[in-house]
Amino acid sequence: MKVKNFLTFAVSMAFLTIAIAASAEMTTPFPSAKDYLTPEVVSPIILKRGTLPNGYLFPNDWVKRQNWDEIRKNFAGTELDIIFEGTDIGAPLMTKKQFEKMSGMKLNFTGVPNQVQMQKLLVSFATGSAAFDVTVVLTPNLPVFVRFLEPLDDLIKKWGYDFDDYLPHFQSLMSNTPLVAGGKIYGLPNDYDQHYWHSRKKFLDQIGVDGPPQTWDAVVEYSKKLKSILPDNVFPTGFMMSRDLFAWETFWDRAAPQGANYFKPGTWEPDMASREAIEAANFQREMIVNGYTAPGSTTWDYARQLEAWNNGKLAMCAQYPIQESYNPQMSKIADEERYHSVMPKGSGSKARTATHGTFTNVALALNKMSKKKDAAFIWMAFNNSTEVQYIYTVTGTGIDYGRKSVFANKTANDFYPNAQASYESIPYIYNDIQIAPGPEIFEIMIPAIHDIWTGRGKAEEILPKANAAVRTIMKKYGYLDEKPPVPAPKSF
Repeated sequence: MKVKNFLTFAVSMAFLTIAIAASAEMTTPFPSAKDYLTPEVVSPIILKRGTLPNGYLFPNDWVKRQNWDEIRKNFAGTELDIIFEGTDIGAPLMTKKQFEKMSGMKLNFTGVPNQVQMQKLLVSFATGSAAFDVTVVLTPNLPVFVRFLEPLDDLIKKWGYDFDDYLPHFQSLMSNTPLVAGGKIYGLPNDYDQHYWHSRKKFLDQIGVDGPPQTWDAVVEYSKKLKSILPDNVFPTGFMMSRDLFAWETFWDRAAPQGANYFKPGTWEPDMASREAIEAANFQREMIVNGYTAPGSTTWDYARQLEAWNNGKLAMCAQYPIQESYNPQMSKIADEERYHSVMPKGSGSKARTATHGTFTNVALALNKMSKKKDAAFIWMAFNNSTEVQYIYTVTGTGIDYGRKSVFANKTANDFYPNAQASYESIPYIYNDIQIAPGPEIFEIMIPAIHDIWTGRGKAEEILPKANAAVRTIMKKYGYLDEKPPVPAPKSF
């Protein structure tokens, strides 16, 4: 995921990945975890957790069931232009040469950071200049782009792609109308993001607790105790609080467990200034004021927080899977024992377990104007096949799997320290807003949330004004009419 402060690192890792993959003599004709999960790429701390089979972890996945001789015969020489996530571009670059050899095609990649993806894609589509064949799309923005994208249902059927292997939650994010049964599929799942709570065991031991915090009240309790025992320049907690999509995710990591909702259940009436939402915004402001988070946290995106965690500056944090933190070349805490756990539960009468971090779920989508749709879909299916996605996940490229077959494979999960937390969190995912006015809502709410955290105003004043502005947007697009464009959800 993630972003430009991390781009220099990401690009260098991408080139390292390319060099390793290019120099390796693949012992199998198709991508195999055994070939890619090597000491040059994967931390020895990860590799010693289990034993990889000599063949494939997933011998029946999509790639192994295709006739690649026939594919080369029909598509050799085809050139595909692909827009990918800027920081995570190391993932498809890793298998680029092998796919080109297998298919006879040529792949050209352009990386675009997530924060500017919406604007860049919209401009290129709206002006008719979108010459690429495939693009990544953040799933909250998918309804905005569907008119420019090719429905994939027929191609999934034609090429026998195993779309049903994805968890139902992740399948639903690929639809133009995820709240309505029978919507068309406009993307293949490329990255399955959610947040977890990460804790360093040695510091929790020092404050006399035997596991990670289970509630947000416990987060405060732990943070207060940690502040008194931590070394200089090490802070109790870390949150991604930059003035962009990461602020949105972090706010709902706290607000959803408290019982807050985007809309009143069963309606499209905005409810983002509820008592629970105000409590959540104030909670995170108080964490800053009390010194439980590092100075400057309100500028931290994914990359800045990952850097702080890897450098040992945080005792606990809310973050994505952070596989990189087990690599001694990238992390000062690589050898430390730690907990990966489900996000803490809220407090009060509406308390629940809920985890966000889903804004950066990513779909691979096919440009409707592409003249190479079958060839493009073949690469999409390859890139999002079981073994390839698993390779990307364990090598720490920022891609995470969301497949039933991977979670069911014990050997596979031996190499992924976050696997248990990921699986246990799935029932508690609090989906992002996935309707066409979504980006306009984010433009209102994200600055409002950030202004509360930076002390520019109180939540009791800022959130009601922002919520009223969201209501104006919903009314403008007919969502408050008797028959809205999309049926109102029971809840998110």
